[in-house]
Amino acid sequence: MAFTCRQSRHPEIIPPSLTISSFPLPPSTTSPTPTPTLHHLLRLLLPSTAHLNFPVNLHSWDDPAPTKPVPESKLVHFAPHSENEDLHSGVLQLPAGTVLTVLEANVREGALPSKAAENLHILRSMLRTQTLQYKFPYAPGNGFEFQTDIPCIVLCDGGKSGKSVFLPDNDVHVRLRVDGGRVFDAYKGSKDLVLPPADKLELFRKLVCGAMIGTSKVTPDIAQYIQDDFVKERTERASRPDTVTPQDLMLRMNLVR
Repeated sequence: MAFTCRQSRHPEIIPPSLTISSFPLPPSTTSPTPTPTLHHLLRLLLPSTAHLNFPVNLHSWDDPAPTKPVPESKLVHFAPHSENEDLHSGVLQLPAGTVLTVLEANVREGALPSKAAENLHILRSMLRTQTLQYKFPYAPGNGFEFQTDIPCIVLCDGGKSGKSVFLPDNDVHVRLRVDGGRVFDAYKGSKDLVLPPADKLELFRKLVCGAMIGTSKVTPDIAQYIQDDFVKERTERASRPDTVTPQDLMLRMNLVR
């Protein structure tokens, strides 16, 4: 997903978001929730990464199931905001190109606290439009919108649908499959990783980072192939037109870029 992060917005290219379902989840008794190995690997390859555990970090940093009001000092704010005319940064106020990983673990039935619902709305809006609302008093409309550039990778169980509970509208959904019933540790610490030689790792890092700041174009023959394939699929699903939309065509073009 990182390869599209730094493309021009003219024409508009929104970094696609990815859901990996059937992901091994840590035991519900594990506290604090461990960080997935994938995040440690991304930190070795990318200039900027961030990680959140849902639902806990939608509301607080250290209380996964608050049963009483959480002090303001421990509430999580996804967007920058103002308190008593002092400006405070938000969790999603991240450098352009940051890859955000989200782990859904210990999800329970029930209503989200109001702050969690607000943060979830902010995140969904950011992924859909790649803009983040800065809430400042005295500003026109009580705030400003700034462009972001943050692709998101969600790791979750997914159930039968293969979709995230909190971010079901992600662009790409991949169900994880482990051959032959193999068991692997999805939560190795950074010190337990088996890595290639440092020179090879550096070369791969340069390849990935170089692709993030480059530009790309879809050649006319590839564009025509994508359009023909889109039309064919839409024709085959004529009885269910809502399953293939113009947004799917735009997504395919963006993925090729």
